Amino acid sequence: MEHSLEHSPVTAPLPSLGGVAAGSLSSDGADSDAAAPYDGDVESSGRRAHPGHTSAPLTLRGQPTDATSRSFDVLMGGARSKEDGPRIAPIACAASIRQWVHAAIYSPAPERPYRINHPPQDRPVRIYADGVYDLFHYAHALQLRQAKLSFPSVYLIVGVVSSELCEQHKNRPILESSERYEALRNCRWVDEVLEDAPWVVEQPLIDKLEIDYVAHDELPYAMNTGGPAVASDDVYDWLKRQGKFLPTRRTEGISTSDLVARIVTMYREGDLDAKLEKMGESELTSTSL
Repeated sequence: MEHSLEHSPVTAPLPSLGGVAAGSLSSDGADSDAAAPYDGDVESSGRRAHPGHTSAPLTLRGQPTDATSRSFDVLMGGARSKEDGPRIAPIACAASIRQWVHAAIYSPAPERPYRINHPPQDRPVRIYADGVYDLFHYAHALQLRQAKLSFPSVYLIVGVVSSELCEQHKNRPILESSERYEALRNCRWVDEVLEDAPWVVEQPLIDKLEIDYVAHDELPYAMNTGGPAVASDDVYDWLKRQGKFLPTRRTEGISTSDLVARIVTMYREGDLDAKLEKMGESELTSTSL
């Protein structure tokens, strides 16, 4: 079931979550099930090595803040110019995101058929998100922002699938693997990038990275490729049964597929011809093919 973003700020005080909250619930265990990577129809805080678990509490880390934004016209004392294209809806503030996550964990909706473990105490919450992240756009960034801001202290690991693996399972991305790795490495919400990430999330990866939650939108994802262990109506079901699935909300109106369609439409209408001519690629203009 899809959820729209809450856009009104939530200012009520929230019970502690993550790093200062009640201890985790025990896992239910899992078989060799698997979960598919986020396809991106969703910048960098200080880097540090994988902290691992330790008997001593880890120092809680401060969260990155949103960059400010203002219009040049307003800066120079004028009126804001009319924007072209669809207007982007206001983005949920950090308090609103945490309120939503808190409700999902402690007051789940009756229609949600799985529970979510309580976050760990006295250390950053370790969250894993993965995907292709081709033509990295604001819906990608907002999905990672939701994961990063779900608790007061989060260590966010993002797995990026290689172009070769994408080609085996779906289609080859426009951006090469190294370009997509660098895009994620320079996203303010990301602490660590796992390059050449597996197409599916399995228990050994969760154990190796000591992941508390895997963040993904809540829609069931069927998977029919790969081996029999990953054929499922919902490849995230095993994570949900363990209480390690953290739902995020999709951003409507933008996707990598939308961007590809937009570029193709512009090309067919000749909107890119002048640029191609200037680049010395006249043989690629819409009238030359």
